[in-house]
Amino acid sequence: MPRISWTDHGTNESVMNEIATDTVRKPKLQYFGHMIRAQNHCTYIFEGRLDDRRGRGRTRRRWGDDIKDWTGKTLAECTTTARDMKS
Repeated sequence: MPRISWTDHGTNESVMNEIATDTVRKPKLQYFGHMIRAQNHCTYIFEGRLDDRRGRGRTRRRWGDDIKDWTGKTLAECTTTARDMKS
């Protein structure tokens, strides 16, 4: 974690952007690649291949939405890129 004092008067957004890059995004993207290449139950759940009922209300933000936003690609392109890194 960066050492940011409360007296620095930074905005919440600037602090979150500073923290998110190293602390959250990098490990999450690494795990995404690992999970896609593994081809196990996690992959099936992530890709939505399991049958389940849809819940009521607004659609929740999903794990894949972060991946799409951070990379600027579609989820299919990210999956293809992750699988190509296997070789």
